[in-house]
Amino acid sequence: MSKDILIGFFFACKDIDLIADRQHEFLLFAMGARTAFAGKDPKSAHRELPPILKGHFDRRLTLLKEVLEDYSLSDEDIRTWIDFEAAFRPVVETETHQKSS
Repeated sequence: MSKDILIGFFFACKDIDLIADRQHEFLLFAMGARTAFAGKDPKSAHRELPPILKGHFDRRLTLLKEVLEDYSLSDEDIRTWIDFEAAFRPVVETETHQKSS
């Protein structure tokens, strides 16, 4: 993701290994494989980044799907994983519309 033309800028000057480790730990917790997580919740972890728009979030899911396919996961497992990740959209994605008065 860090080299992707559409979302790579989110990772500029960041420790990619640390980000991967933190996400791995969070996912283990969120999937129920761990009972505790000491890191930041997704909303806090993304707070200081530039706005994450729908297209950015969609691109990340596309890249994730490609990686899962490369590892020969079944279509059902890929869909389950993508759906799980997509559930975080409301927390991570920056709202870009204002309510009309």
